Amino acid sequence: MTIDLSTESAILIKELASEFNQGSSTWYEIIESLGIGIGTFLVGIGALSTLIPWATKKREEYKIKRKLKFYKDKYPVENIGKSFELIWFNGKLILFDYEEKKYHHIYPWDTAEDLNFVSFGIHIKDDLPNPKENTVKLGDGRELKIDEYTNGGGINTQTSSP
Repeated sequence: MTIDLSTESAILIKELASEFNQGSSTWYEIIESLGIGIGTFLVGIGALSTLIPWATKKREEYKIKRKLKFYKDKYPVENIGKSFELIWFNGKLILFDYEEKKYHHIYPWDTAEDLNFVSFGIHIKDDLPNPKENTVKLGDGRELKIDEYTNGGGINTQTSSP
């Protein structure tokens, strides 16, 4: 069986074939376009590897500032002796919260500086959590009974972790 193509059909087939060949790429063109894509991809990876640590650092700084503001608002220096007390146990600064009935270790020294607690508090030569004396005499005739307080953990404004 033979197929007789008319002239118009042959012309149409040739046009379709030429369009198909124009759409196809040579190996060189494929490799060249991949090279541009790989380069763009590598630049994107480089940008991300710079952006992620920067964003993480900024988030840490934000958390630390927010934490510092929280503690400055909760324990303002003006309220020492009213809502909380500061006592230095052999150089270890402890905050006693009257409302929560908890004590907090303020550490490191930079935290005491951040909260403006460095020049405040009563200094006693005893250790916590096992003091020799269960009662601390405050300067104005008041007494603080240590066994009424539970450990509330530490306060550290130098890190964003709780």
